[in-house]
Amino acid sequence: MKSNKVKAFYLFVLLMVGTVGCDNNVLIPKPPTHLMVDLPAHSYKPFKDSTNYTFEMSKLWNVRFNFANRDSLILYLGKQIDGDLHFQYFKIDTANTLAKLINQTFAKIDYHKIKAKQMIDTSFILKDKRVFGTLYEYVGNSATNYQFYLTDSTTHFVRSELLIRRTPNYDSLQPTLHYIRKDLVHLINTFEWKKQ
Repeated sequence: MKSNKVKAFYLFVLLMVGTVGCDNNVLIPKPPTHLMVDLPAHSYKPFKDSTNYTFEMSKLWNVRFNFANRDSLILYLGKQIDGDLHFQYFKIDTANTLAKLINQTFAKIDYHKIKAKQMIDTSFILKDKRVFGTLYEYVGNSATNYQFYLTDSTTHFVRSELLIRRTPNYDSLQPTLHYIRKDLVHLINTFEWKKQ
């Protein structure tokens, strides 16, 4: 008789587990999603509002601030990307030597290297326009994913960094960052110093 009660108990437990397991409203965790940004084909417009340099920039970009007295500016990369490209211009002289400006740039670059898994640098030597510089790409969850500097090595120096208003998540930002990289390379290749 005791074994019949045990069998009945196990049968009851089995039926309860079976009925609870048949619930159609079972919650299944969703995999993490990534940012989907639909960006148009690359197209460019000239930027000539500086007293010392010109370049072509993406048609998505607009000038947010132009500090004409310092010839520095902030470019807004559009609402789809929601980021800024900061430009700082320096005149090379006895107070701001080329070595000092490059060392300051390296200090800024090193500051963001901590969060990056890898850093890729691309050198640009455009002898005919006297534009020399390096583009730094941070692979990983750093606050800035691109920085670059350009100089003519005697008179002009420009430092720039990209800041996106999103939590650094390299995996989700990667398609957007590859899109921006193409625009940055175009900007650098079309960069020219104005004749004084």
